[in-house]
Amino acid sequence: MTDPCGLVIIGASSLGVTVHAVAENLGLSPLVFVDDRKTTSPVEGVRLLVGTQSADTAEILRTSSGIVAIGRTEDRFRISTVLDGRLTPCAAIISPGAHVAAGSTLGVGSIVLPGAVIGPQCQIGAHCIIGSNCTIGACAVIADYVTLGSGCNIGAESTLEAGCHIGMGAVVNPLCRVVGGTKIGSLTAVTKSITAPGVYIGAPAKILR
Repeated sequence: MTDPCGLVIIGASSLGVTVHAVAENLGLSPLVFVDDRKTTSPVEGVRLLVGTQSADTAEILRTSSGIVAIGRTEDRFRISTVLDGRLTPCAAIISPGAHVAAGSTLGVGSIVLPGAVIGPQCQIGAHCIIGSNCTIGACAVIADYVTLGSGCNIGAESTLEAGCHIGMGAVVNPLCRVVGGTKIGSLTAVTKSITAPGVYIGAPAKILR
């Protein structure tokens, strides 16, 4: 019988290392990585399983108390869909070095990394990644599978629809809406709502493709 696992981290990238450190600080152990591509664990002494479909992984998933997926939006969606019904995602993981104001909510499987500040009355969906040192203004709405790179500034009462990816250091002005599936480049400034999905760069943001 496999020992019960506190948290399965799907993805063994550098972000996985950061999530591992946050999880350890929160007392979520023992931990295990699962990755389709890596062959060695990025953290000494932490087990790595290759592939979500292997027999060993299936046993770990059966006995684990939670799962969190990292990496590309598409990968997180695929993994959570494949594993639906086999494992309940963990509650949101919030770094002790982050601040979440009163009245804000986070969906299952979401991650808030060190230095992030989430203002009051924000709604953050499931399987989101809120990068280090991000700032989210009051009453912002962030849907499922959104990724915020480190240092993003999301204005008050803005809305990011499902699957958006906001690059490092980007700014979304207050009251702006960004349509689902949009990718915003690093250091881009979104000064008005984006209604057509695509890749946007520059200040102000303009569609690249």
